[in-house]
Amino acid sequence: MTPAFLISRNAWIIKEFTNLKNLHIDCSHCNLASQFSTFSNVFDALAADENIVPNLASLTMTNLPRLDDCLLKLIASRLPQLIDLHLSTVEGLETECCSNCYEESLTRVMHSPINEIYLDGEILAVSPIYLSGRS
Repeated sequence: MTPAFLISRNAWIIKEFTNLKNLHIDCSHCNLASQFSTFSNVFDALAADENIVPNLASLTMTNLPRLDDCLLKLIASRLPQLIDLHLSTVEGLETECCSNCYEESLTRVMHSPINEIYLDGEILAVSPIYLSGRS
């Protein structure tokens, strides 16, 4: 598991991982305001070596501050060959304290564009917006 901010700051090291198949990114240091730019930089760093993106089959991103349409479009356009994608926001929920802390943590985490934009996950998966990034 690699923190997102370290990937873009250390792009030169990524070139060493030409056979990278699975990547797990910890997004706990990301925030709502910088999420899109952080992941644009991460995917740019991955694309800096022409061998990494075509070989990457699985991406896991945990501790996401937001799971939204922009993030899904970015992943679909930059990593069209992915076979497995796991995105999770639940790690940001405060479940160990009291109900007030839990309720407050719910306001910091945003998830699921399915109910807001798409009727269900299947419609989202075959949406032309996401498929347009694929070759």
